[in-house]
Amino acid sequence: MLLGMSEGKPSVLVRVAGQLDPDIEPSGPVRWWNGDGVVYLGIGPEALALGSAARGALAFEALDKAFADHRRAETAGVELMVDLEGLRRAWPESLADGPARRVVAVTGLANARKIHVHIPEQGVVRLATSSRAEPADRVTVRMGPEVSGNGSVGARVPVLFDAGLRAYAVALEDAPRAAFGRRFQDWMGVHGGRLRGLIQATEAQVRWSVTRTQTGLRTTLEIPVRAGIDTPRLVDAAMATMRGTGFDVQGQRGTLTLPEALARAMGGGRLSVEVDTAGQVAVYRVVVE
Repeated sequence: MLLGMSEGKPSVLVRVAGQLDPDIEPSGPVRWWNGDGVVYLGIGPEALALGSAARGALAFEALDKAFADHRRAETAGVELMVDLEGLRRAWPESLADGPARRVVAVTGLANARKIHVHIPEQGVVRLATSSRAEPADRVTVRMGPEVSGNGSVGARVPVLFDAGLRAYAVALEDAPRAAFGRRFQDWMGVHGGRLRGLIQATEAQVRWSVTRTQTGLRTTLEIPVRAGIDTPRLVDAAMATMRGTGFDVQGQRGTLTLPEALARAMGGGRLSVEVDTAGQVAVYRVVVE
């Protein structure tokens, strides 16, 4: 939740399920407090001024009430609640121009009042939105995709890839974004067929986790590879696809430094993509840290 602005920088409070090791000393711009089965992460002076999990819980009570029509009783997993209407009033320049406005536009939510996303520990993702074009109490809910396999959250990898690529592109400034678009079109002309094969090799499910590190957050996605895929050829294809795109490729892993705006949003400045073939089932492991 956005608590306020100080010298043009936002103060944000985040609540996630789980507990962190109390012996870990917080460092950098993020501070955290263990609550009752949850962790509160604070960024910015107004968040740090809360100083405790109890005050963080009180801050979230008002947000929970504001999103009462959007939420369900089940909250295990991760929730994302965005009050765009409040953001427009409190910080109009945040959506007036630049990466934030473009990210909202490409998601098709530029006219939304509030956005609530629930990613459960198991089951389908739920997206609830209300629009400025409709009465304030009208909520549209979308569910899916259906899970498969071990019950972890289902996802269509082409959709994930497309959304991630568009978010990366719109986080760039004008000149770099135009240059990226030209390079990407040229690159797809050479590597597009191989990329489609890599995507088609995946199962429709994702295992995910978000953990606290000494420098920020570590977000991990693991996408299983379908049975019967020739994994040595898959590794060769994946590494060949990343070469020449800004990734530093070493062995079965490629690493990319993220644009500053996207790094701030993701809580980490480095993206790594690895094909892990050590287990019974090969996986794509995508990590932002």
